[in-house]
Amino acid sequence: MDKEHSLERIPHSARSNLFSIVLIRIGVNTALSQFILGGTLGHAMTFWQGQY
Repeated sequence: MDKEHSLERIPHSARSNLFSIVLIRIGVNTALSQFILGGTLGHAMTFWQGQY
C-alpha cells in the first residue's frame, strides 16, 4: 500500500503534475454542467418530447 503523507511533506516523486490536475478539474466541471442540463431538460419535457 502507498505510504501516506498526512504528517509530512509530499516528496517530488509522489506529486502529480499540474497538467493532469487541470484536465481532471475541467472534466469534472464539464460533466457536472452536462448532468445539470440533462436533468433540467428531462424534467421540463414529457416522455414523448424526449424521444425526438
